[in-house]
Amino acid sequence: MGRDRFGVFCHQNGFKVEVKKRGYRTTDSRGTIYFPNLLLTLDELTGINQLWVSDITYFEIDGELFYLTFIMDVYNREIVGFSVSDNLRTESTTLPAPKMAIANRKLGKESGLIFHSDGGGQYYCKVFVSLTNGYGIKNSMGKTAYENPIAERINGTIKNDYNVGYQQKEKSKQKRKSQHINHIV
Repeated sequence: MGRDRFGVFCHQNGFKVEVKKRGYRTTDSRGTIYFPNLLLTLDELTGINQLWVSDITYFEIDGELFYLTFIMDVYNREIVGFSVSDNLRTESTTLPAPKMAIANRKLGKESGLIFHSDGGGQYYCKVFVSLTNGYGIKNSMGKTAYENPIAERINGTIKNDYNVGYQQKEKSKQKRKSQHINHIV
């Protein structure tokens, strides 16, 4: 039996795992004016600086919440720009990351690059659009996470592969503290 059929079998027979909803959101799409999804018009990438994807994700370290904005060049899968902040303001997230990417790639004023993201407000605010327009960058948006799969995959890697150590370290620290307190009592 394959994975999908196994999933259907479990669902039909009442074997379901309750999925906890996370309390943090990085996208507020209320009132969003979406840019067209230009990924649907792409045929083939032939080099760097044709398509960048971006997203914002969060992670927690020692009880503090941080937001990571990254930009990846899809052609060679290189992270070309990023920012880490303790808030979701555009000035802290989607402005520093593309400025870093533009400087790293020495992008010209008429790049023709497609910049694809989700529908987060940081990606369609006036300051961000002014920056991208200044370099001839075409803004592209997906309306759901499924329309930004490359960036979402990076989010998964960050949270599930790299951030795991921090989470385990914190749990281990709390466990040792609890054991110490129990030993004293």
